[in-house]
Amino acid sequence: TIPMSTPRSTVEPILPHKVGLLLDGWEAVPLLAAFVRQLLPLLREHQGPCTAQELATSASLREGPVALVLRTCAVLGLLRLDDSTGGYLLTSRGPNGEPSSLLAELEVVLGTKSDAAEALLALYAEAPPPFGLTSSEGALYLFA
Repeated sequence: TIPMSTPRSTVEPILPHKVGLLLDGWEAVPLLAAFVRQLLPLLREHQGPCTAQELATSASLREGPVALVLRTCAVLGLLRLDDSTGGYLLTSRGPNGEPSSLLAELEVVLGTKSDAAEALLALYAEAPPPFGLTSSEGALYLFA
């Protein structure tokens, strides 16, 4: 079992490389859209380290999927894990320490005011993923 606070980059790949890329590619848009639309405003309001449990409670979402989104965003350099609290903080640096404009770009492309994001998310809502899901819950991301 992988602990919820373990960033994906520290975990040995479980799936074959090509299958992992397919999963990552398929899940990236709704995962990042959920972060920008639901979790980012809460992180900004909190103004300090915020755990997956705190965010899930604030947004009435399930903790496990919220933790997955937070870990993914930490790997991308959008967040950093505060080891002393187990909470996540927004960062202005990319994964290699360079200044990051990724967050601002994600807000423009995937935010609630983006027609392109609405169209793209509508495709995700209607199209089956390109792999089999083991349960009906596999289709849900952050919803309670």
